Amino acid sequence: IEGAFKSAEDLVKSGELSMIDLASAKRRRHARIHQLRAAENAADEAESALRKLLGVAPGTQFNFNNTSQLGLSQFGSIGCVHTSMPPAVAALDFTRHPKVKAALHKFEGGELALKKEIHRQYPDLKIGPQYVNEEGLDRIGIVAGIQLPLWNRNRAGIAGAEGERDMLRWEAIVIWREIIEDVASARRKLKLLLDHQPEHCI
Repeated sequence: IEGAFKSAEDLVKSGELSMIDLASAKRRRHARIHQLRAAENAADEAESALRKLLGVAPGTQFNFNNTSQLGLSQFGSIGCVHTSMPPAVAALDFTRHPKVKAALHKFEGGELALKKEIHRQYPDLKIGPQYVNEEGLDRIGIVAGIQLPLWNRNRAGIAGAEGERDMLRWEAIVIWREIIEDVASARRKLKLLLDHQPEHCI
């Protein structure tokens, strides 16, 4: 479009085209630039969605195969894509997704916190040295003590830790289900594209 616009400017200078024709070419160039920006934004959004689906870092760059494998000829015209759906992946395999792994690590932390709270309901025996100064006399000995949760056996602490553990487990399940649904949605879109070839391919 830039080459065509430059040619239009040269033709105006030589008197072959009018200024009205040049203004029309300028409007077409402006529209094409907007179309290009829209296509670039769509490509950025598609790559961002792919990063999210794969669970890779935000700055990860994709290196796609040669465009001929996507059904494009060397001249850039749209060709025919004759391929089939990739094999489905078992749902449990997505527990290895980085987001699910991170959620499971948090869940494990919740399990440890619960075990700690449960341990606190049992007697805590303490033994250690003791130093006392009474009436100017130093006394050294050994003291033994025991702490008993006599009233509520730390029920409140245990209940709170158990609720936190259960919430972290549910969050991990929700993240896993969202990933599975994203994959299923992507497969549905791909199947739709493969089932609807361009007119000249039918």
